[in-house]
Amino acid sequence: MSAASDTRTPTGAVRETFASRFGTLITMIGVAVGLGNVWRFPYMVGKFGGAAFVIFYVAVAVAIGAPALMAEFALGRYTRRGPVGAFAVGGLPLGRQAGWFFFFIVTAATGYYTAVIGWVLYYALGQLASAVRVPLDPSAILPPNSGFMARSFLLQLVCTGAVIVACAAVLVKGLRAGTEKASKIIMPVLFIILIMLAARSLTLPGAMDGLRWYILKFRWADLTPNVMVAAMGHAIFSLSLGGTFMVVYGSYLRPDQDVASPAVWTVIGDTGAALIAGLAIIPAVFALGLEPSQGPGLLFSTLPKVFAAIPAGWAFGFLFFAGLF
Repeated sequence: MSAASDTRTPTGAVRETFASRFGTLITMIGVAVGLGNVWRFPYMVGKFGGAAFVIFYVAVAVAIGAPALMAEFALGRYTRRGPVGAFAVGGLPLGRQAGWFFFFIVTAATGYYTAVIGWVLYYALGQLASAVRVPLDPSAILPPNSGFMARSFLLQLVCTGAVIVACAAVLVKGLRAGTEKASKIIMPVLFIILIMLAARSLTLPGAMDGLRWYILKFRWADLTPNVMVAAMGHAIFSLSLGGTFMVVYGSYLRPDQDVASPAVWTVIGDTGAALIAGLAIIPAVFALGLEPSQGPGLLFSTLPKVFAAIPAGWAFGFLFFAGLF
């Protein structure tokens, strides 16, 4: 069977498979890499104390993440269905009910996730606006700390709508011409931009203090139960585990495609992206005298200042936020 051949579901329907091994790997990595790595990971590191969180997170991703991904890929490959059908066909106890439960959970989470991607889109536009001297405050889209702000609400509404339209534009093209093709272009660009930002961040005065706190200053006393639970939860979130996304993507694997290689490379790519994103943000936080534990706004308050310190920073900023979008 060729790499680009189609398969049939248990009901006889034709289902696409990935066009190539590279396309499979880069798409699986693309499913996992996203806001969990670039937005959530740095502020979780800041909130839970630095190196202890990072090291335990990496250990969990390797020890638990890879086997769990193999299981979800295998379930999807065997059943050729999404979560509801996969759990039912797989013969799991209360499989259909469990599949619907996971489906509703991930749908609810997507409502929040999509809004944050809308913030990313507006920040990308803000970087372009700064290049042509157009006054546009990207932070205007962020929700207020308390109360209601009409401007923020309307901006979020418009940008979230744009996110949904963009997703539809990719999905309507199918697996190979849509998701796989987009992943082949976007993921390498995002990794290159992250590496360049990390290099610039590490050269800022005072950045070494941040590097030591981020990954070198490990103390057993910092590895508290709260830190371990937070690291485990983030590893599951970042790798998109939970019987939904990865089951769906596993259903597009060829019948003869092994599940170990995509699982291992997904863990490597996802964890690597998170660590590089941390190198791009945490040292810059220390260099700029910001607070690493400031929470979800860390990405949106820090990176624009890093871009401002780079020649033609607006271009790097636009590529970064556009790639993340």
